[in-house]
Amino acid sequence: LRWQGRFDESREQAALAAERLRQGSPSWYRAVAEWLTATSRLGEYEQARRWARAAREAQQQDGASSARVGCLCQAARVLFHGGAYESAAELLAESQRVVLADERLDALAVAEVHRLRGAQARHVGDVVGDFDGYSAALEAYQRAGDENNACNARVSVGFALIELGDYARAGELLHDALKRAERMGLSTIATRARQNLALVYAAREDLDAARQALEQAIDESVEQQNVRFANWTRIYLARVELAAGNLERAEQQARQAADELRVTPPARAGALAALAQVLVANGRADEALEAALEAREILERFGGIEEFEALVWIALVETHAALDDQQAARASAERALQRLHEQAERIGEAERPRFLGAVADNARIIELADSYLPESSS
Repeated sequence: LRWQGRFDESREQAALAAERLRQGSPSWYRAVAEWLTATSRLGEYEQARRWARAAREAQQQDGASSARVGCLCQAARVLFHGGAYESAAELLAESQRVVLADERLDALAVAEVHRLRGAQARHVGDVVGDFDGYSAALEAYQRAGDENNACNARVSVGFALIELGDYARAGELLHDALKRAERMGLSTIATRARQNLALVYAAREDLDAARQALEQAIDESVEQQNVRFANWTRIYLARVELAAGNLERAEQQARQAADELRVTPPARAGALAALAQVLVANGRADEALEAALEAREILERFGGIEEFEALVWIALVETHAALDDQQAARASAERALQRLHEQAERIGEAERPRFLGAVADNARIIELADSYLPESSS
């Protein structure tokens, strides 16, 4: 049910199973993990947090170590999405300790820990850790013979390559994932792959193809009741429409995303930054400032967000510049460049120029830094 995007049914069946199974048993942990996945897709993070606590505190039964690790990893991913970074990091640390201490854990449990490592890195802006974690997860799922999760991991690795600016490899991997997902009837993975392919199209300035893929991904995720994913995709669509000069539609998409992502602040920051850019382009910098400042507040509160960190700083610089607040624009440009250099230092020297030049937001930060920080060595 979950792979087909039938999250309401998946959650209902998982809840029934969890009620009937012995708490702390392998089957119980697997049922809770399914419930957590479905509930987070439906955007109900408070309920998910309660079940995450229950999973962590349950008395583990014999033979349940692998299932427990898988459940805790899923709980942590949900907590990351909801902005509970500290609690999620605690679950990752606990899961890693179990993996190191218990050689009897199955390959799927190890894969889940690798996947969670990638998720944590992604949420704090570590693009190399993101790629490494999801690449290790993909290999582990393949060793375990789990084709569904391996296909899903291909999409995650593809997105990591997009973040690194390697659009050619990303496109190949995402097209492969899309074909596999469609062949296996994995609707949710096909939607993810299609959304990420839109980013490859946008990077190639094929805005029509990007728009078409994003609109299809939104329609599919709305049908699946995947609130977070639908609105995340609307952020991308807002940016495509802005690039195409369609300011009215860009604003509508960004506003809807910002409104519906209130339950997950890290994602909302991206929507607010996209909205600020649209408002500046439309000559409404006073309105843009409120959105840009809220986006920065979220970023600083969490210390990092899954995506759009560069966009937050770009929106701030552009908004301050439009208001002729040169001091604030300079300060934001300086912080943006500092953060970009911190990320670039983790990347090998051979790949670093592509990360700085091929990723449009990174190149824009350098352009703004050259304007406002002429003494910088950007």
